[in-house]
Amino acid sequence: MEKKKYAILIIVLFLLGYLVFPTIVLLVAEILKQEGRPVDGYTTLLVPYIPTMLTFSLILRFFRSGFKAETASGKGFFRTGLFAIAFVLMMVFQLATLLAPSSLKGKNSLDTMTLLYSAAIAITAIPAQTLFEEMLFRVLPLRLASGGGLGRGKSSIIALLCSSVLFTLMHMNNPEVSEYGTILALYYFASAMMLGIFMMLSDGIEISWAYHLAINLYGAVIASAEGGVLQNRTFFILESNHAVAQSFISLILSSLLMLYLICKGKKNNLFSL
Repeated sequence: MEKKKYAILIIVLFLLGYLVFPTIVLLVAEILKQEGRPVDGYTTLLVPYIPTMLTFSLILRFFRSGFKAETASGKGFFRTGLFAIAFVLMMVFQLATLLAPSSLKGKNSLDTMTLLYSAAIAITAIPAQTLFEEMLFRVLPLRLASGGGLGRGKSSIIALLCSSVLFTLMHMNNPEVSEYGTILALYYFASAMMLGIFMMLSDGIEISWAYHLAINLYGAVIASAEGGVLQNRTFFILESNHAVAQSFISLILSSLLMLYLICKGKKNNLFSL
């Protein structure tokens, strides 16, 4: 019964996030356009994730599964601390890119008001967008495989491998892939696997969501490489070859530290506090 529930939730979340609300937002945008109030593509790309996650949280209640219960099996100060550390750590690693003059192409030539508007949309919508992907590609598949928990068994590993492949494929149509080359597929897969391992080891979403959130906020607000999926509305533009290398380096170094913290937390039973 539990596996059936999670299978249904995966389908529902997929439809809400990739079909229902994007269609509704595009229809509203078309109506506003006809009334002389056009809505740009940046907004229609990100905004649907907000009603998607609000609606999905209500659906979880219908299934008698509280939203927090679906995203983490424990609460406490240590988990909150891990979220904060993971977010700050990944953001710092990415900000280090701006300290390397060779990787910085320059400031964005778009007008300041457009950049500020885009930043406001991103800061509002990306928490929902990243939570959507964490639920769809990691939390729910792992719960489906284990029948309710995030698990560490063979079925959970297979589920993580499959969901990581799907995560990679879903991102391969992004315009930056043609800019970076197929090496980006390896980065998507490696990051998806690493975040899934964090989730399985910590029995929660905190670290994975924090990483994902920091990466996407940085890439949507602060700096992006040429050909970004979010139309390069960041304040700085980076050279593509440096951006790829930076992504791999930050993932590896920060992952080693987070794995150490997870091990220390489990050894001292901090996750249950």
